[in-house]
Amino acid sequence: MLELGAGTGYWAALLARRGVDVVAYDVAPPPSLANAWFAGVQPWHHIHPGDERVVEKWAERSLLLVWPTRNETWASDAVDRYHAAGGHHVVFVGEGPGGRTGDSGFHARLGETAACIACTYGVADMACTCGIDAHWTRTFRTALPRWDGAETMLHVYEPARADERSSSRRRERRNR
Repeated sequence: MLELGAGTGYWAALLARRGVDVVAYDVAPPPSLANAWFAGVQPWHHIHPGDERVVEKWAERSLLLVWPTRNETWASDAVDRYHAAGGHHVVFVGEGPGGRTGDSGFHARLGETAACIACTYGVADMACTCGIDAHWTRTFRTALPRWDGAETMLHVYEPARADERSSSRRRERRNR
């Protein structure tokens, strides 16, 4: 498994303890002072420095994204790059569209939005996703233990079939 945006490596450590071969990356691995969230903190698991570009060399592994940063594009870029490199499973832990994880492009690429929120509802501070095709289809979802007020879910995705990729076809299918 490849974890991107690993933070302290807590999830990587838990998976490794259960025998999963995990390679973890973060743009500023702790205890780096460049890490706004975990500066000075010792990681639970070894974390390599790297951004969304690293997914291209690990496409044979499942991609794990745990609570990707809200309104930042790195997770969206990662799932695009991973798909282009031939990746076959994305595991995402966090909240759905409009929640506290990922950006609108990320959720659109995962096939989780039936319509562009920015255009449909006139949300000015959200990016338009009208032209984004979904390259992934959710195959599994389950609720996880969570902090109060958080809707933490674990989602598993596989590459979408060609006939499922169009954003307009996705809207038609969900509106049936």
